[in-house]
Parts: sequence; structure tokens; C-alpha cells
Amino acid sequence: MVLPGRAAQWQAEYEGGSWRRHATALSGRRGNGDDVAAAMANVTIAPEAPTAAAQAEWYRLPPDEVARAMDVDAARGLTAAEAAARLERHGPNKFAEAKSEPRWHAFVRQYYDAMQVVLLVAGVGSIWPLHQYGTGIVLLLLTVFNAMLGLQQEGKAAAAVAALQKMMIIKAKVRRDGELLEVPAEQLVPGDIVSIEAGDIVPADGRLLQAATLEIAEAALTGESLPVAKGVERLDGDSVPLGDRTDMVFMNTNATPGPPSSSSRRPACRPRSATSRTCCKPRTRRPRRSRGSSRS
Repeated sequence: MVLPGRAAQWQAEYEGGSWRRHATALSGRRGNGDDVAAAMANVTIAPEAPTAAAQAEWYRLPPDEVARAMDVDAARGLTAAEAAARLERHGPNKFAEAKSEPRWHAFVRQYYDAMQVVLLVAGVGSIWPLHQYGTGIVLLLLTVFNAMLGLQQEGKAAAAVAALQKMMIIKAKVRRDGELLEVPAEQLVPGDIVSIEAGDIVPADGRLLQAATLEIAEAALTGESLPVAKGVERLDGDSVPLGDRTDMVFMNTNATPGPPSSSSRRPACRPRSATSRTCCKPRTRRPRRSRGSSRS
């Protein structure tokens, strides 16, 4: 099931005892049989209101209690109507966007540069008291040109960042009304049951409900270079660090292929590179030809 909070507020919100926004519940996706597919997990989101569920330490609760606290059926997920109501109540699952700076304020900010100040003072001083009007006007026009050039460069950079953000829309596989749907991560709400597989980006903070050979790369969160194995067993203890919460996943971390399970009949192999589809195969040794010299 999904836990509360945005990725930018992981530690701060936990230390403060209040979770905000969403975290997302991840549910293991099943294949043709009853076995949970490898490298998958479940998590749950907490409401924004300061209820007992919002104040709970989710990693200390078993999966069934988390589902009850979020008022969701782990097998079917939320209904479309309930998801829409929670989205209206809690808002979208995304970072808070800063207000855009007015153009006039951005233009004035260009004069905070030391060179702009020197040129401005020189231009005003040339006009009065030196009465060198031509030089003064040229210097003032130069400051205006520098400000317009800087403003244009900032606008291009902001447009490039906005274009990259549109290209990096994260999709989440969420279970609603008993069906597995693919929706933008911004539409996730507290209590959603989400499925993740190897290679997916975790769309929100959450508490695992089911997991099989799941590993999460949390280098951006903890600095740990190796992926962390995840499970559903609850943890005991107060104030467990984020890096040690093995029953939870966090937004914008990556799911990686886990180790082969003991019940697997085929050995797991990984591609040689990110662009290669060829898996490693055992090397067969060929008989070495012996060079012999014939004696007469």
C-alpha cells in the first residue's frame, strides 16, 4: 500500500511526525499461476489529515493492518469514484511548483550583477556631473542590452527544463476496481495499490504488501551504491533510518532485478550491457590442439 509524503519531504516529514501528500501502495503482479512475479512489491498511502493512520509508523505495521488503516481492499484496490474523491481531497502526487517570477522582477534582478552596477554608475556619472552625454547614454544602453540578453538566456533554460519534465512523465501500474491500469504517477492517491517490476521507477512512497526477489536502488536517498533487498516483514524499533526500512519503498528510486529465488528451476542471467539482449551463458571449453612433431 502507499505511504504518505513527497520524496522531497521524506526525512523532514517523518521526523516531524506528520506525513503529507501521497505515498503509493505497491502490489505484486501475478502471472498465470499463483506465484508472485519476481521483483515486484506492494505499498500503501496515508491520508493528509492528522488522523491516527497518518501518525502511524508504517514500517512497524503488518501489511493487513496497513490496508485496514487506508480503507482499501488489497486484492481489488480503490474504486474509480473513491480514487477521484481522494485526488480531489489530497491533490496530485507531485512536487510543489514554485510561483513563476514576474518578467519585470527578472529584468531588475539582472542589475544585481557587479558589472551591471559598475556600468550603471559609470553611465550616470558620465551624464552628471561630467556632462558626457554620449558616453553616458552608451553605457546605460549597454546595461539594458546585458539585462535583455541575460533574461533571454534564462527563458531558454527554463523552456528546456519544462520540455524535459514533459518527456519524463512517470507511469504507474495501479489496481482499481480489480483491474490493473496504467496511469500517470501524478494521479496516484493515498491507498492506491500499485505494481512495480524490475526497471520501474517507484512512483510514490509506500509500504510493501507483497514482494518477490525485489531490490531497490536507493543511491539517491541513502548514498548506498548497491541495491537493497526488500521484503514485507514488519520492523521493530523506534526511529528506524530510511535506509534500513526494508519493508518500504520511496519515490523516484529504481527497482532492479533481484537474485534468483531458491525455487527457480532456471538460473537467472543478466544482460552484458543495458543495450544487449543476450544473456550470459556458461562458457564451454574446447579441446586444445596439441602441436606435435613427428620423428623419423
